[in-house]
Parts: sequence; structure tokens; C-alpha cells
Amino acid sequence: MDYLTARLSGRITATQSSSFMIQLCDNRTLGVVDHDPDLLAMSGVDPTRLPPLVDVEEPLGIITADVAERVGLPADVVVVPGTNDTAAVAVATGGLDHGVAGLAMGTTSVLVDTVASFTCDLGHGLTSMPGPFNDTHLVMAENGLGGRVLQQVLDSVIHPTDPLGASSTRDPWSSIPTSLEVSPPGANGVMFLPWLDGSMAPETSRAMRGGFVNMSLRTSRADMTRAVIEGLAHNLSWLLPHVEHMTDTPIEMVHFTGGGARLEGWPQVLADVLGKPVAITNQPHLTTARAAALLALTREGTLLRSELSGLVDVGPSHDPSPDHRALYDHRQSQFEACFEALLPIHTALGGTP
Repeated sequence: MDYLTARLSGRITATQSSSFMIQLCDNRTLGVVDHDPDLLAMSGVDPTRLPPLVDVEEPLGIITADVAERVGLPADVVVVPGTNDTAAVAVATGGLDHGVAGLAMGTTSVLVDTVASFTCDLGHGLTSMPGPFNDTHLVMAENGLGGRVLQQVLDSVIHPTDPLGASSTRDPWSSIPTSLEVSPPGANGVMFLPWLDGSMAPETSRAMRGGFVNMSLRTSRADMTRAVIEGLAHNLSWLLPHVEHMTDTPIEMVHFTGGGARLEGWPQVLADVLGKPVAITNQPHLTTARAAALLALTREGTLLRSELSGLVDVGPSHDPSPDHRALYDHRQSQFEACFEALLPIHTALGGTP
């Protein structure tokens, strides 16, 4: 993002928000425009190699004439700082509002919410980060791999094309709605653990691995597909109360975005497992672009900050079914028990004999 603003404005800059992952700012206080000397000393980074920091809400200037001509923009376009994808999800999903959490399910699964001030829960892999405005901290709740897990199972187990043969299904993703329809809630007993490349919040372990448990002779491919989607939902359900404890605010609504939100049936599974209403953002694959546009409009004064909530574009709510509450509560407890029971085994298998 800082590369793009540099090309557009001719100024090489960064912000507290865009440089968050570099971890060289004191993020306990919002509006910082200097790298922290103690963090610089510990890192050994030469500060002259870092871009100067500007306020996240400060315009960078007018677009350079040559770039404006090359891309066909007016010569008086104002360039403003960019923001990271997590903050963009918060803007476009309404995650800046109390009681609403944004859920982005793409390659990874990320839950986004606001918190009144800087705080962290390192025991559960949670911290807060600077938001897109100078009065906003966001919860950084990285739940680990999301849609990438489903893609792996579809490509390598359910509809593989490999030396052993090829599936007749050209679009593995198209089979998901049918799988959710023919396999009942609970996937006929089989459960999937989604930690195919280690786990993140609320329990972090590089050694942890996933897979199917409780398979039987009656387990079908549809059951396995449903189990993967339920397993990703159970992982989020494990995370959610820790986020609520950190923010001291219950999550009353989840706004679902990203590639996973485009799959028919997935939002209802999420609602049933989480026990929360889930609404899908319209055109979820364009969420971050929409957020960038909304932020640009607020930066240059066309929109008021208070108007952003009314522009969150979501569809009808998928409400949790009370008929499945007892089932998913029971399976949630066993999902979390699987982590505790299997972590020592995976740690041993991943080590050197």
C-alpha cells in the first residue's frame, strides 16, 4: 500500500497502521508518527532505511502529473495514505460498530472487532492494532487457515486429479451446496480439525496438525465436505468468546465476507455453530476495494465518519437454528478436547525420532 501511495504522490511514506507488522512503532498510543527508539535499538534496523511516518488521516498531496496522465485520472486528485486489509474489512463489514464483528474467510480466517484501547491477550494469540482512524484500535484475531483448508481437501481428497486418477467434477466448489444439503448437521458423526499447517488464535502451535476424526464405514464424501466447513466454524466458535472478553462487548452480529461468503450454505453453518446471526456482505470479493473507496470519501470530506455505518452493504441475516444448538454445543466441546488430546501426538510426530 505504501508503494502505491509513493508512486501516486511522489512521497515515500508509511503510517502507524500500514507499518504495524514491522513492529517498530509504539502501538499503545494512536496517532504516532515516529518509529520507537527502543524498538529500533532491539531490532538493529537502521532508521534511515525506513520511510518517514505520517498521520493515517493526513493527505499526502496531489497525484503527480505523469501518473495522472498515464492512468487517466484528473490532475487534482488527492492522494491519501492506504490501510491494511484487516482494517479494510472492519470498515466494509461494519466491524467498527459495537456489537458487530467482521469475518473475512479467504485463504485465512480473520475475525475483526473494535476495542476501546490498546490491549492484548497473548495467551490466546490476540492483540490490538491501530485502526483506520486515530481513535480506533482493532482486535487482531487471526484464526489460521480458512478457505485454503477447504481447497486442499477438495483438491486432494474429495475431487482429486493426481496419479491415482481424476475426478469427473471440473469445479469442485460447485459440489459444496449439494454436500451441505445431503449431509445433515453434525456430518453423520465425522469431525474435521482444520489445523493443516499449525494453529493460531486462540491456541498457537506450529506443531499442531489436522484431519478427520470419528470416521466410519458410513462416512461419505458429502459428510467429509460438511465436516470441513463445520470444523472451520468450530475453530471460530472457539475464538469468539476470547475476542468478546478482550473487547468487553458481546458480538451480536457477524458480517461475513471473503471467498467463503460466496458459497451457498456456508453462512448458515456458521450461524448454527457460532449461535450468532450471520449476514453476507454484497459482492464479498470486492470488500477491501469498497473499504478503500469509503475511506477515500471520508478522507476528502464527501462522507462523514458517522455515515459509514449506514453504508455497510449486507444481505439478509442467517439466524441460528435452535434445533441444532445442543448438537453443536456438544461437538464444540469435543472439538476443543481434540486439540488438547492430539497436540502432544502431533508434537511428537513432527519432531526428530
